[in-house]
Amino acid sequence: MRNRYGRALFCLMITVFTCLNIPGNSQDMLNQWKQQHQKLNASLGFRAGEPMGINIQLYRGVTAGCTKSKGLIDLLISKEGPIFSLGPAYQNGSWRPGGTRFSVSWFHEVNHRLFGQYLYYGIGLQGGSRKYYRLGEHYTENFAWGPQLTIHGEVPVKIISVTPHYLYCKISVFAELMYHREIGEDFAYVRPAAGIRFNFFY
Repeated sequence: MRNRYGRALFCLMITVFTCLNIPGNSQDMLNQWKQQHQKLNASLGFRAGEPMGINIQLYRGVTAGCTKSKGLIDLLISKEGPIFSLGPAYQNGSWRPGGTRFSVSWFHEVNHRLFGQYLYYGIGLQGGSRKYYRLGEHYTENFAWGPQLTIHGEVPVKIISVTPHYLYCKISVFAELMYHREIGEDFAYVRPAAGIRFNFFY
């Protein structure tokens, strides 16, 4: 009889302890989820197009689900003209490749996928040196800046572990279309681009 009551009391204690521990576990999971979504992650990419260069993105959120946070900062350090060397008229002359460009944009995710791509639209500014050639003159270089609009699509390819249980990398390919217009000059272009990106998160 005592063994029966003892086993019943033991089972009751286990049940009470489990019930009391569930809210704590749930709260721990919620806190962990919040911490993950507050971490600042970064990606490094190579962009082939106009302009061509190195692309860095900063965002909050976990990319293990193959998606980023709704908004991110996109930075681009690039050169004009490596691919599209024939440009439009510029300052009573002709545009020439070789200018060093810098841009910063805010990308926002669109709640719609196209052919499996995660879609973003970006609004930002582009500035830096721009080269041109006037008849009878040598190449001239000046500072030029203006707004840019971007439509961006990205497809995750693979997630790899950089360090066990700590740092991960999501490899993805992307394609985008950029519109840029210079302030103070009648100069604008729309150019496509594509590249590969390495998204690091932990």
